Amino acid sequence: MSSLDHAKHLKDFCLDWRVAACAFTIATGIAFFVFTDSSPQEPPSVSTALPPSSMPEPPVPAVPAQALAPSPSVPSRSFPAEPSVPVVPKRVKAFPSVVVDASAEVLYNRLAHVEITLDHAGEVAKLNRALEPCWTAYIYERMALLVPPDSDPKGHAMAQRLAREQRASVRPACGALPKDAYVKADEWTARLAAQGDPQSMKDYGVAYWTRDLEHVMDDPERLAEFRRTTLTYLNALIDQGYADAMISMASIRQNSTWGEPRPAEVWAYIYADAKASGNVSSQANLLERMDQMVPPEGRQQARDMAQELLRRCCGG
Repeated sequence: MSSLDHAKHLKDFCLDWRVAACAFTIATGIAFFVFTDSSPQEPPSVSTALPPSSMPEPPVPAVPAQALAPSPSVPSRSFPAEPSVPVVPKRVKAFPSVVVDASAEVLYNRLAHVEITLDHAGEVAKLNRALEPCWTAYIYERMALLVPPDSDPKGHAMAQRLAREQRASVRPACGALPKDAYVKADEWTARLAAQGDPQSMKDYGVAYWTRDLEHVMDDPERLAEFRRTTLTYLNALIDQGYADAMISMASIRQNSTWGEPRPAEVWAYIYADAKASGNVSSQANLLERMDQMVPPEGRQQARDMAQELLRRCCGG
């Protein structure tokens, strides 16, 4: 395989795994650079209807009614700077900050021998965050295996070097993880999400989609179920006042792996989130750039949808 063929092979592989970026991110704040002139900071159209499928719809999880205390360390989005005293609707809730205080190995071992309940939701969220760099290193290793040493020795050597460097860089944060660490983390997240834990509901799409991609993509029914469940959780969170869930929905509606991108819906989700957070400068930026990002026939739909999202999320 020539170096050119090797590069194309790696590119195709990366495209298959690119869906990992949609999460998620989802989960840690998404840099929608198309709506702002500021540079992206972090990698985790609007229809409230779920994707059609022959499988029955999962019930909307019962989300606890109590509000979680807003945390100043919730990741910022790549909108222009917020005003010093934003006016935030009273109903808006924030997810608690997730501070990783140990290696992924230690966090996994804390949970591996106990019955996971809602009391462990915070620890499971920490584990999910801690596993992110570990999974990235695994992807590098997978990419390195694609380069044959005989036909492309230089490319093979480079891929192996990158994999070794990535493994070394994450070793302190990851430790010695057992092979089932990712599977268990996904199972625990799905279990807590089904019981209504807000953070797990938000993390469900990120972790499950990212780490279980190969199995999901090979099973159309499982893929359809995953998509429906993810949308159900995010819509439930929006209805409970978790405005950040709208950023996750915007990511989904922008991502082609979920179908044709829906620019009117993407705009509506991001604008509603900016309005809910009291980010006046971001609202102005989005209004100014609406003509560039939303086709004329979709602009009224985008405005109406943003207003409906605000009503659902924030009572506004």
